[in-house]
Amino acid sequence: MGFARKFLSADGLLSSVRQCLNSETFKPCQSPYRWDDCIMSGLAVFGFKFPSLLQLEISANEEPLISRNLRTLYGVKKAPSDTCMREHLDQIDPRQLRQPFKQIFSHLQRGKALEQYRYLGDHYILSIDGTGQFSSEKIHCEQCCSKKHRNGKTCYYHHMLGAAIVHPEHKVVIPLAPEPIDKKLGRKRPSF
Repeated sequence: MGFARKFLSADGLLSSVRQCLNSETFKPCQSPYRWDDCIMSGLAVFGFKFPSLLQLEISANEEPLISRNLRTLYGVKKAPSDTCMREHLDQIDPRQLRQPFKQIFSHLQRGKALEQYRYLGDHYILSIDGTGQFSSEKIHCEQCCSKKHRNGKTCYYHHMLGAAIVHPEHKVVIPLAPEPIDKKLGRKRPSF
């Protein structure tokens, strides 16, 4: 029980993410906001169930409880604006965010939390889906996939493959690290 409380509680999971981020080297940025503040603020959008980055920014400035929770739970010293957060997060190679997923999965294994997700013997159900993250006819990068339309216009886009361990009797799912799909024949990048 002590292991689960220490590593699998909200505090433990968020601490693992922060610890993994501190071991990464991100590109230097001229912004007054730190990388870990931007990434953890992005994670807080999901934790607080805000519909957008902008809503997090507004709530962090206007609601003392949200501001306090950002500091205490997520370790965010200074919450960035939604524009600054986007600019920061757009520069991150998705592979730099794998370590927190690996660390948390390791905690789940050691804490035997995965045992309750076994189904039909020693098997797990893995729900997999692809999703689009970005699409534009004007903005693109080296990793963008592209599609030529009949009207001659080219659409540039980013897709990713997402997966989670699920169980029909549990509401909580265990997400695995998302896998970007780049333009190299539409194949996903190698994980390691």
